[in-house]
Amino acid sequence: MQVKKFEAKSIKEALQMVKQELGPEAIIISAKDNKKSFGLAGQGSVEVTAAISDKSLQKKQFTENRMTVKDKEKFKTQSASVQKKLIDSKVSKYQQRAQLAATAANAAAGLTGLERHIEESPRRQRPVIRPPTGRRYIDINDEEDRVSTQVLGKSVEDVLESLIQQTARPTSFQEVAPVSSQPVYSGASTEDVGSLKAEVQQLREMLGLMSRNGAKSPTQHPGAEFGLSFELSHQFEKLQTAGVDSRYIVEVLEKAERELTLIDKKKKSLVDAWVARYMMSNTEVVQGWSDPQCKLQLFMGPSGQGKTTALVKVASHFVLNEKKKVAVLTADHFKVGGIEQLKIFCQILNVPLESVKHSIEFEKLLSKYHSYDVILVDYPGLALKNISEIDQLRALMPHRDLNFQCHLVMGCTTKELDAYEIAQRYSVAQFDDLIITRIDESFTHGLLYNIQRKTEKPLYAFGIGTRIPEDIELATKERVLDLIYKITKNNF
Repeated sequence: MQVKKFEAKSIKEALQMVKQELGPEAIIISAKDNKKSFGLAGQGSVEVTAAISDKSLQKKQFTENRMTVKDKEKFKTQSASVQKKLIDSKVSKYQQRAQLAATAANAAAGLTGLERHIEESPRRQRPVIRPPTGRRYIDINDEEDRVSTQVLGKSVEDVLESLIQQTARPTSFQEVAPVSSQPVYSGASTEDVGSLKAEVQQLREMLGLMSRNGAKSPTQHPGAEFGLSFELSHQFEKLQTAGVDSRYIVEVLEKAERELTLIDKKKKSLVDAWVARYMMSNTEVVQGWSDPQCKLQLFMGPSGQGKTTALVKVASHFVLNEKKKVAVLTADHFKVGGIEQLKIFCQILNVPLESVKHSIEFEKLLSKYHSYDVILVDYPGLALKNISEIDQLRALMPHRDLNFQCHLVMGCTTKELDAYEIAQRYSVAQFDDLIITRIDESFTHGLLYNIQRKTEKPLYAFGIGTRIPEDIELATKERVLDLIYKITKNNF
C-alpha cells in the first residue's frame, strides 16, 4: 500500500494531483484545510492524504511506460473512468499474450519429453494393432502411420492425456477392415502409461518449485514485460544496467523492432550501433564553452553539488586555455568560508572578485567590466523548498535583457528522482543547460541521458575529478555514449 500527502490551493487541484500521481483507483483517506501562513506561498491550502495498492500503482506505471510522450499527456487530462478502462484494457491484453506464450512453451517442453520417451522404448513394447487375418499390422511408430502429435494452446497435462488415449486407441489406419464390435488389438502397456503419468507428475512438481522460489517463467526475458522480442533483450539489459530510464529504453527498442529485420536483430553489434546512433541523435549538448552574445554565466544549484568548484574550473579554462579576460562575482553570502575560498582561487588566476547582493547591481558591474570577455557568477546553494528561497533567488537574478547563460549544476551520484525534483524546482530560474559533476564517482551514467531528455535542456560540461583546471570537459554526444556503454576505459 502506497500512502502520500498532497497540498494544493484548492481541493480540485489536490484531487488532480492525486489522479496524476497515483492513478484513478486511488482512495482519499483524509482532507483538511490549512490556515493562512501555512501551505503554499504562505496562503491557505488544502492537504489531501491518498492511498493506493501496490498492484494498482504498478498497473498504472505499466500503462504509462507503454505510451508515447504525447499520448501520456493526453492520458493525464482524461477522466478517472476513462483512465481506468484504458489501464484495465492494456493490462488484460498483456496478460492474455503472456499466458498464451507460456502455455505454448510448456506444451512444447512436454512433447519433447514424450517423444524422447517413445523413441527410447523397446520396439517389442510398442502398442501394435492386430487387424483381422489377412491384413498387415499397423505400427503407430512407422512414418506412414504415425499419429500426429502437434498441438497449439493446450496445457502439458491435456497434451499428454490426449497422447495416451491416442496410443491406446488409434484414430486412423489404412488397409484395415472395418472395426468389429469386439476388435482384437493390444493397447498401450501399463508400464508405458505409468511412465507417462510419472512424467506429468514430475512436470507439476518442477512448476510448483519454480513458483515457490519466485523464478521467472521460461518465456520471460529482459524487456518481455514491455512486449520487446528476445532478440533485443541483451540491449535492454545493457541499457538498464547502465542506469538508462526504462521509458527511454522501450522508446528506442520499439523503434528498432519496427525498422530492423529479424536477421539484423540477431546481430548484437548491429543492434548496438543502431541504438547508439539513435541515442546520439536524441542527445543535446552545448556547442562551445561560451556564447559571444552572453557575457554573464551563472552557476546555480543545491548545496554540495560542486557549483563553486565547477565555476573555478571553467574560469581556469578561459584564462589558461582561451586567454580570455575573466571576472568573478559571488552572490553566496551564506556558505561559511565560501567567499574566502573563492578569493584564493581568484588571486591564483589573477582575476577580480566582486560581491553581488541584489539584481540591480548587475548593470553597474557589467559597465565596470565591459572590457572583459566573460563574467562568472557563483550563486548560493538553495533547496527552493519554500517561497522565501524562491524569492531570494529571483532577487539575485539579473534581468533577462542582459543576455546571460544559466547553468544548473548537479552531481552524477544524485538519485534519479532527486535530480528530476531539483530540475523542476530550478525551472523558476529558467536555466539554459546542465553541468553534471562527480562523473568519476559514479559507476553508472544513465542519468546523463535521462536528465537531458527529461528537462529538454542541453548538457554543457562534465566534472570528472577534483583537479583544477584539468578535471572538466565540454559535453559531447560521443562522451555520453562512451560513459553509458563504457566503450573506453576512463582514467578519471
